Amino acid sequence: MNAVSIFKGLNSPLSAERISVTRAIRQRPARAEKACTEAGRDLIGRLLELCIQFSNSSEKWEHVFTALSFADQRTAELAKEIFVASVESHYLVMAANRISLLTDIEKAAFLSPILLADNNNNRTRLCANLLAGNRQISTNVAIRICAIADKKCDLPPFNKETVNSWIAEMQGPYTQSIRKKFLTLRDRPVNLLLTDWETLSDSLKEWVLIKLIKDSPSGYEVLLTTILQRETSVTVLSCALSCIQNSSNTDVFNDVISILLKHENEKLRAQAVFCYQEDTALLGILDNEKSPVVIANILLKISTDHELIPLISGYFSHPQWQVRAAAAQSFVNLAPESIKTLKELFYSDDLNVRTSAIRCLNELKMEQWIKENLSAIQ
Repeated sequence: MNAVSIFKGLNSPLSAERISVTRAIRQRPARAEKACTEAGRDLIGRLLELCIQFSNSSEKWEHVFTALSFADQRTAELAKEIFVASVESHYLVMAANRISLLTDIEKAAFLSPILLADNNNNRTRLCANLLAGNRQISTNVAIRICAIADKKCDLPPFNKETVNSWIAEMQGPYTQSIRKKFLTLRDRPVNLLLTDWETLSDSLKEWVLIKLIKDSPSGYEVLLTTILQRETSVTVLSCALSCIQNSSNTDVFNDVISILLKHENEKLRAQAVFCYQEDTALLGILDNEKSPVVIANILLKISTDHELIPLISGYFSHPQWQVRAAAAQSFVNLAPESIKTLKELFYSDDLNVRTSAIRCLNELKMEQWIKENLSAIQ
């Protein structure tokens, strides 16, 4: 194929002939370019002209595809335009193949902003794959690449220099994936995440508490106390209480937990009950508490004091089933040896009370008695 025949075909008024020639060029681009260069003809320039001339026709993509076969600055700009403007995956891949020939600096400058701002899954994945291993990218970009790229990448370290980038990405569009990646780091000093605690999203606060602190809350007493004093999010407060329940030093939290015992959210009050270490102080709440869940938790919490058996027994007739069940369980905890009372509870009209009584009678080796009397309650 010589320059004359190439340009004759590209200048043909017939679409089929133009397409046939451009496909032939695509088969051997280096040979076609050499022939045209030696003849003083600008092959790439003509292909780009055809891209513009037939911009509203499907023929355009034939010429685009061929033009992108050449490592020319003009085709690099064309590839960038297509990569930004297209949504179809095959056009994006076509442009990405040309962009991959750019230098690391050029790729970082062009692709990094797209990766951080774009919401097209195909485009962002291509960006990540093209930038994987690139040493000219920022920490934010490197973290995001690890969450998106199809190939395995090295995670940036977590330290004073990178903490802000990690926080930003753990609150970004790839939250779950990046948080999982964070957990794989060998060295991840949690205290770095606590420096600007107030600036973290509620979602990230909850994740830090449950994933990084809950299992080993020792040493985080100041943070947990501050959260209970200042936090307004019910879910964050709940996560903090979950951490406190695992703490071996729960007494230090009594003052702040006592405030939560009056919180408007009943689930939070119920959770605070189990964290509060002064059981007798909980008795003062029973008279005014309306939530059956909170009352039930208090009854279960105070089931270590035998002197409270009469008080607990009084809740066997409470209108709410949660309270009746908790009262029966508390009684079982306090007086499992009281077979007479347990037998009375066995005939209770309330299923939850009966279940607790049967469980305790089984523990006392009363299986035969249960079998003999089971028909009476069925």
